[in-house]
Amino acid sequence: MLQTADVALYGADAVPVGQDQVSHLEVAPQIVRKFNHHFAKPHKPILVEPHPYLTDVPKILGLDGRKMSKSYGNAVELGEDPESARKRIMVAVTDPARKRRNDPGHPEVCPIYWLHRAYSPPQTVELVDRECRTAGIGCVDCKKMLLQNLIPALEKHRAARAELDRNPGRVDELVQLAPEGHGGGGADHDHGPRRGETDLRAEVETQATQNGAFAVALPVFEGPLDLLLSLIQDHKLDIFDIPISFVTDRYSST
Repeated sequence: MLQTADVALYGADAVPVGQDQVSHLEVAPQIVRKFNHHFAKPHKPILVEPHPYLTDVPKILGLDGRKMSKSYGNAVELGEDPESARKRIMVAVTDPARKRRNDPGHPEVCPIYWLHRAYSPPQTVELVDRECRTAGIGCVDCKKMLLQNLIPALEKHRAARAELDRNPGRVDELVQLAPEGHGGGGADHDHGPRRGETDLRAEVETQATQNGAFAVALPVFEGPLDLLLSLIQDHKLDIFDIPISFVTDRYSST
């Protein structure tokens, strides 16, 4: 619920996630549809249904072969300096079944191959796939080929980040340049409105009354945590007494 609120608040229809995060978004469109069913006019939704946005490489393994996670310490950070990134890559695990240089490999289980998919040109990816399976190249060769493409890409990220650090107001300028209906200063679209909290509250209240239902006045909240704290305060609830699993189960069954 809280994740859905975070996404719906900004009218996001596409949410960039990895393959392993898709399941976390599955319930969001259902919640949004239920909200629109109760409070929106026919064919004019108030909230936009969010869907996952996947790149051509939706999943990259960690440098130790597990899921890539900052908490595992098995990732190459986008702002990492070249020498640190080089050291991480050169000690990364590869195909565990490839014990010797002349053993054929299995690229699909190798973290280095998936980084090639993300950063190397198609011809390099094809070469790595073919030569690894036939033991034409070793793992060290493969890592060095990756670094030729990974290091320049990281340098671009570091340069862009440094520029934003020098000009923090640039972020606000970019937000104002967003396309209409996607968080910028443009007009709202019927299929995907980007409304402020006050406008949303007024529309829900008006539509509910016109439909012959009860009027709903939603207070303005800055986020889901603000909403939760308000409910706890208004109803004198102890946060440890809230049956979260019971509430979500009842909601899912309706």
